[in-house]
Amino acid sequence: MTLSRIPLPLVALAFALGATGANALTLTKAAVTGSNGSTIWTTGQTGNYTLFLATPNAGDYLNPNDQPISLGIASDVITRALLSGEGYFPGTTLDSDPSYNLTLDFDTGQTLTGNYTPLTNTFNGGSSFASGGQNYSLIEFSFRRDLGDSVRPNIATFGGDGNDYNGNFRIQAAAGAVPEPATWAMMLGGFGLVGASMRRRSRGVVAA
Repeated sequence: MTLSRIPLPLVALAFALGATGANALTLTKAAVTGSNGSTIWTTGQTGNYTLFLATPNAGDYLNPNDQPISLGIASDVITRALLSGEGYFPGTTLDSDPSYNLTLDFDTGQTLTGNYTPLTNTFNGGSSFASGGQNYSLIEFSFRRDLGDSVRPNIATFGGDGNDYNGNFRIQAAAGAVPEPATWAMMLGGFGLVGASMRRRSRGVVAA
């Protein structure tokens, strides 16, 4: 059956059933905070050292001049971003804190968090939330100091301390088991259209 022959109510119903994976989020802010509380890297001109983000495919920083970020998180895929930050404390090669906490803020007002321990190279687990029929989970995070000079305190060019921090995070989006209220409304609307179409067709057969 071609698409042109499919009744419009069925098309509406199919759209409603498939809407659970159609939404996406936007990452608007990211921050890494040392467990001691004194070291902070964050996006968006906060006065702290900048946390620079890059996507592996593009290979370019999203915020090379400490501007706000806007990273789309697609449905039903894993999104990955690379992280860089100026070396702290200056003049040393050691990690500033025993562990680091990542906080990711989204345009929906929701947040993902996770913790990483450099000494053991351990991701200690991340949080998750549901939005638009999708479950979003932080499944990986790393952030540690290495022998490389990639960024300055607030601009993504080499300079400043010669031992910067680098890492990454990964967000997994997967379809949720229970549709949200808006999706239920679309589904019910689709069923109503199908029912109305069937009633009209039944009356037409009787009149003939």
